[in-house]
Amino acid sequence: MRRESLKRQIMKIAKLNNVTVEFTEGGSHEHCRINGHLVTVLPRRTEVNELTARGILKDIRKAATE
Repeated sequence: MRRESLKRQIMKIAKLNNVTVEFTEGGSHEHCRINGHLVTVLPRRTEVNELTARGILKDIRKAATE
């Protein structure tokens, strides 16, 4: 999965759950925060492994519904 596509899906999940999402730059990863709390990190690669993307989206959904 492309990283930009993954970020769009994260933004969509956040919008559906009325939470704020923020991406900050790290060293070799991009940090994803929901309502100010660090939830997960995205690898800074063009292509993200499907299993990794699935795990990231699972973490985002869990944090967005809490």
